[in-house]
Amino acid sequence: MALDIQRKKPDSPVDLTEKGRSPDGQVISLDRRLFLQFMAFTGAGFPDAYAGALEESGLRGVLYEDLNDPHGIGLLTFAEDPEEFLSEVRPIFRAQPFAGLTFKPELTMLGRTYAIGYEPDLVRVLIERPIERVTDPDLRWAVWYPVRRSGAFERLPADEQRSILM
Repeated sequence: MALDIQRKKPDSPVDLTEKGRSPDGQVISLDRRLFLQFMAFTGAGFPDAYAGALEESGLRGVLYEDLNDPHGIGLLTFAEDPEEFLSEVRPIFRAQPFAGLTFKPELTMLGRTYAIGYEPDLVRVLIERPIERVTDPDLRWAVWYPVRRSGAFERLPADEQRSILM
């Protein structure tokens, strides 16, 4: 027996823009964000071959050596259009030297930048600064972890949430 489920359409379109505030307190918005994908592998002999392949591919990304695996590497790629992870990033893993690696799916992460609502320069916060941070050669290491919230954060007063996020 098929169910006939009727859903009411919203009266107005869903607003997916990121919000901030101008210096004079006016709400500003931006319909752009940066998506980042981290993938980890083992079986890498010498990272230079993979760094060279990444550079030749033209992808925007960063190659990390895995501190906990002497043969491990991690690749962080980023794009404003998540379609690039399918059309541009995925194919390089089917070609050498990446095709010979063993994928560590349990370490894969996909995320995006977001605003907390008070930033006066959304392009800087959502696009430029994250790229500068991950591509800064002076920042030689990173700790990648998924953000999980138990619900306690949301119960904090708004001022305390803002100070934690800043």
